[in-house]
Amino acid sequence: MSGKYLLLKTALLGLLLSFIASAALTAIVESLVVSWRKSSFYTDLFSLLGLWTGFLLTCIYALRYQVPQIDQNMIAAPSLHEINGKTSKKATEKVHGRFFLSKLFDNYGFKIKPFVDIPLGVGLGVVAQLYLVGLFSWPLSFFVHNLSRKLSGPADNLVHGLPHTEIIVLGVLVCVMSPLFEELFFRGLLQRAFLEVSAQHGRLFSVISSVILTAVFFAIAHFELLQLMPLFGFGVILGLAAYLTRRLGLGVAAHMAFNAVAYASIARGHF
Repeated sequence: MSGKYLLLKTALLGLLLSFIASAALTAIVESLVVSWRKSSFYTDLFSLLGLWTGFLLTCIYALRYQVPQIDQNMIAAPSLHEINGKTSKKATEKVHGRFFLSKLFDNYGFKIKPFVDIPLGVGLGVVAQLYLVGLFSWPLSFFVHNLSRKLSGPADNLVHGLPHTEIIVLGVLVCVMSPLFEELFFRGLLQRAFLEVSAQHGRLFSVISSVILTAVFFAIAHFELLQLMPLFGFGVILGLAAYLTRRLGLGVAAHMAFNAVAYASIARGHF
């Protein structure tokens, strides 16, 4: 199997194993903790930790199938096959040595230009949360009664009955940590893997298909049926941001702002 398919296979298998790890940790914590404390905080915490660990380990393992020093090509690299002209050998070349965080970040474009990415990302995330969610959810309003309440239901259940300290801690996890790990995996690894596989069909097709497919997996991975289309739309925006800027900084900032607006609107009702 060529390197480009190994990269995609690793990403998809890693996604599956990440959710299995998350579910397993959740089940363990529910049996050990919830029996003596009626709180979902620890189950949510370890569910996220299991998911993030799976994402990070998958990204580290996937470095085996990438050409070393690909930071100049970033996420938007049309194909590993176009970098040096020697396709299979370079595409399957393994990265040797220890995987330092700097190496991990360089390979996946996990970089930020603070004075550009933060203001633009925050604005993009806020606008997306305030307008994109409503736009993509609007068709459902004709079929789902009390749609707005049902859309906020999962987030409301997340913080319901929690002490203020735990609401704050959970907010940090959801609004800061989740975007970091999700962008690293979805736009850093998965979107790049789709770009590699579809590169032979031309640049335009490769970009469109990789952004759309990554957004589909991103939306499905949240397991929220009513929020599927808004998350897909936001995933497309994040994918385009990653491709056009050749880094994840703008997308991370937008993702943080997107989550923060939603979480703040829910959490403030519990203080």
